[in-house]
Amino acid sequence: MAKHARTVRIREFRLVKLTLVEVGLFREYQEIDFMGEAHNGVKSSVEEPELQPANFFLFLSKNGFGKTTALEAVSSVVDVMGNPNATQFGLRDLDEGTGRIQADFRVTWSIDDRRSAVLLSVWAGSDGPVRAWAEPEIERISNTTQWARVSLLRNSADQRIAVGSGTNELGRIFINAVRDAIDTPPAALFGEGLALPTVLLFPADRTLCRPPQEHRMVCRPDQWGYQSCHRFEVDGSDWNGSLDNLLVWLSWLDDGRDRALREFIEEFVFMDGGKALLEVDRERLSTSVRTADGVHPLFALSHGERQVLRMRCERGTRVSA
Repeated sequence: MAKHARTVRIREFRLVKLTLVEVGLFREYQEIDFMGEAHNGVKSSVEEPELQPANFFLFLSKNGFGKTTALEAVSSVVDVMGNPNATQFGLRDLDEGTGRIQADFRVTWSIDDRRSAVLLSVWAGSDGPVRAWAEPEIERISNTTQWARVSLLRNSADQRIAVGSGTNELGRIFINAVRDAIDTPPAALFGEGLALPTVLLFPADRTLCRPPQEHRMVCRPDQWGYQSCHRFEVDGSDWNGSLDNLLVWLSWLDDGRDRALREFIEEFVFMDGGKALLEVDRERLSTSVRTADGVHPLFALSHGERQVLRMRCERGTRVSA
């Protein structure tokens, strides 16, 4: 793909609203609001407090009420947005052409060093927006009247998912910037140097496996570069996609990131509990953990510890802020 001249850096990217129509259990038009009271921990005395996109939110319901569908809907449209060769959304109703989804974000970005706020809407399944926004609504949410729009539609000619005509100029600038950055290797820990958004999805059925002992090699890990969406699914079923390979790769790069990551893990994952992630054994291509009971291989950590370790490592090295 030819590179585009516009430089985009995201400074704020917060989910405002999710709209679903005929997707999963949501047969009728359904809006999920992610706006919350903005009081910085102190309850406001104003009768109608200002609402802002929430930093943290909780889906709470009985099983079978669509929590997973809603989370996968957001990750699906953002994932496809970053993949010009995608042929599937990964949600049956969208792939069969009956469903529609729209995710709205409040964004502060810089385009060619010119900073501005915007409401960004990404939708799939129709050329026009699933949920239209009036200027007063946009201004209330983002203090601007700018509305960036991205439409994703299946191309009947080659079955690929294409950018629809409902996409406006601001939307094209954004999607081009994301697609141009795909697979860009991280230059530092925790996304420093690359300011584009990534959706992280942790499926409920994610699993951890002991990585294979054979066929170990020094190789670039799967999804090492920037991705618009990263799914934390099976870890360790093959060497390329294992946490062990990620640590070996960082050690082989030998640019200081492996040491910084070990220090971070000791403080924020093991929390000074007497455990430490040791340097990679370059001859055996393996990583060990020192505990009060001795030295153990990485896969010998508890399921919970390995999950947290994996999230911290991959969040810090494979995706952007």
